[in-house]
Amino acid sequence: MDASVSSSPLSVLLLPLLLLLLDGFSVGGASVNGGKAAPFSLALPLRAQKALPLSSANKLLFRHNVSLTVALAVGTPSQNVTMVLDTGSELSWILCNASEGARFEPRRSSSYSAVRCESSTCRDRGRDLPMPPVCDAGACRVYLSYADASTAEGALATDVFRVGRSGPTPTVFGCVSSAYSSAAAGDSDAAGILGMNRGSLSFVTQSAIRRFSYCIPDRETAGVLLLGAAAPPPFFLPQLNYTPLVQISLPLPYFDRVAYSVQLDGIRVGGALLPIPKSVLVPDHTGAGQTVVDSGSQFTFLLAPAYEALKVEFLRQTQGRLTPLGEPDFVFQGAMDTCFRLKSMAPPPRGLPGVALLLQGGAEVTVEGERVLYRAEGETRGGDAVWCLSFGNSDLVPMSAYVIGHHHQQNVWVEYDLENRRVGASSAFAKISQDPASFSLSRFPRASTARRRTRIVAVADGSILSVLVTGAGGRTGVHTREDGNVAGLDTYTGSGKNADSIGAELFLFSFPVIILASDSVTNGLSGKLSMPSTGQIVYKKLKERPEQFVARGLVRTAESKEKIGGADDVFIGDIRNVDSILPAVEGIDALIILTSAVPKMKPGFDPTKGEPPEFYFEDGLNPEQVDWIGQKNQIDAAKAVGVKQIVLVGSMGGADINNPLNNIGNGNILVWKRKAEQYLADSGIPYTIIRAGGLQDKDGGLRELLVGKDDELLKTETRTIARADVAEVCIQALQFEESKFKALDLASKPEGTGSPTTDFKALFSQITSRF
Repeated sequence: MDASVSSSPLSVLLLPLLLLLLDGFSVGGASVNGGKAAPFSLALPLRAQKALPLSSANKLLFRHNVSLTVALAVGTPSQNVTMVLDTGSELSWILCNASEGARFEPRRSSSYSAVRCESSTCRDRGRDLPMPPVCDAGACRVYLSYADASTAEGALATDVFRVGRSGPTPTVFGCVSSAYSSAAAGDSDAAGILGMNRGSLSFVTQSAIRRFSYCIPDRETAGVLLLGAAAPPPFFLPQLNYTPLVQISLPLPYFDRVAYSVQLDGIRVGGALLPIPKSVLVPDHTGAGQTVVDSGSQFTFLLAPAYEALKVEFLRQTQGRLTPLGEPDFVFQGAMDTCFRLKSMAPPPRGLPGVALLLQGGAEVTVEGERVLYRAEGETRGGDAVWCLSFGNSDLVPMSAYVIGHHHQQNVWVEYDLENRRVGASSAFAKISQDPASFSLSRFPRASTARRRTRIVAVADGSILSVLVTGAGGRTGVHTREDGNVAGLDTYTGSGKNADSIGAELFLFSFPVIILASDSVTNGLSGKLSMPSTGQIVYKKLKERPEQFVARGLVRTAESKEKIGGADDVFIGDIRNVDSILPAVEGIDALIILTSAVPKMKPGFDPTKGEPPEFYFEDGLNPEQVDWIGQKNQIDAAKAVGVKQIVLVGSMGGADINNPLNNIGNGNILVWKRKAEQYLADSGIPYTIIRAGGLQDKDGGLRELLVGKDDELLKTETRTIARADVAEVCIQALQFEESKFKALDLASKPEGTGSPTTDFKALFSQITSRF
């Protein structure tokens, strides 16, 4: 055994993190955009609608029945038009023929003008289109044909487009007189397509937009389309992971040079990397095999070799959990043939393997939960519904490209950065738009046997979630079923003050297994947290170290204690009152603090007004009370009972008093965090202060970790870190002398660059100075 590792069981107090504040921000406060600002920033509502009058597709797209729509004003005076947002198409077009149900009438617009056949727009710029325009009685006419057999035809024209509060932009578009769609008819209000690719006739190019981004909603809610730079105002946007656009200058028959083409490096199902040859994932000599990010396509399509590998591995990992449809000839929407039978009213089972598309540069598109499957509407088998894997076989369409559709971009902020020729993505924005303090807790698991080991206490206080690990002297008596689920809790009786006040919700566990419910932790509040917090990941990691840790628990109110059984191992306390948590921390050897105040968004925010959202902190839960007083109380309590080491997790960016995070809710959150860090450094207790970069919901153990000082890492492109890696560093800090009396910034290289960090002693040794 390493001399720096205690030979006796370690008692650790864990205060797991609810850093939802940091979920949606680059923690260091550096520019989240990495480029110059566009001429303007404009936010617009974005909606998902079913059954459009024409499938929004170009030569790379496929049949679908859900599209994204955005409202514009066209003409003089303005006529309101709803259009499909399509990053896979170039020419914008609007249905103009009244007999076809037109939403735009050219004769009512004084600024409307038909493009003449002899104009340079028709002769030169029109050549970028898949089918160049033709002359007909002096008019420049366009014929559009799509991969799903949909067609449209009409005349090129110009008129002014107004988006939100922006000024009028003269725009060349197709005034379509007739259209045919292979998609099912519906009552969508969409009147045409807003072409957003990089071609000379796209809306993006004509409007001189160098960057745009969106957050795609589900079918029930509105998302946001942001035209222009993402720097606040109008939004605080998350730290994005970028992948470069693929550039091929030579004209190739099957390569779309104006599409948002990226490089697919691999596909992972669960934890298994599919054995797909690299040659299958890159464009060949004809251009076939490019990967396109496309908002106009619903699903994600893979070329046959990659699709078959995905299908085989998904079926292997779900064997016994999903019932295959068993109909070899059934193909949903023309290309999805991996289908299953589920009870008609039942959602897909939890815990299905996720699918990750690994992109060049370390970015990835991860598909998890119910989005892995898609219900085939109208298809039933007896009392069962038909669900299909939400990936299609490109060869069945047919088309010669990989396409990442918008179904797999839901709850993701996607940015198209034309200036720097890259596409970025982050899942954090969707969380910011929700109430960050609202989540629910399932019942905690139980651990087995009464051996003398350490014990862990989970503390949740409204927006505060904390975990305590106590010494080996207390009772045990909890038991684990074979599936790891909790059967009940034995508890201690807490005697803290303010037992009936806000308090902290405490959950106690006993050796040898510490288990957190798969996707939530109970704290008496409503709602649900979609991704595990850093503290929750710490729970799971501690479960894998049964010889070191046992658990205890703490609840916030008597009512919450009653909900989980009211046993004697459950304390009621408030981490903002040092006396109330002393009984729970008695016997602690080490303390890990991961608490943070969480802001709420003020009601009434309207993204269409182009104004920044406003945030506030609830009374009693602002950064001064939580990040300073609350953490100070934890340090004082730990010192009072003789704790031997404290690990404190904070965030990068605190070296700059003007960091934008300090402005949120006027909370000065980084200022109060630094004050607590300084208090810990002056306490005399051996400490490790970990200032994490932007937190990401990704698997840990796959990247090379980086440490630094004084926000040095914020000046680089490596400013993010997986929650799982932060959790692992917290636990490793308890085991090496090299981690003590040190403060460090923590981030990681993109996955696939460098070597995954395994030598944590060497990692801590890189830092040679104290606070």
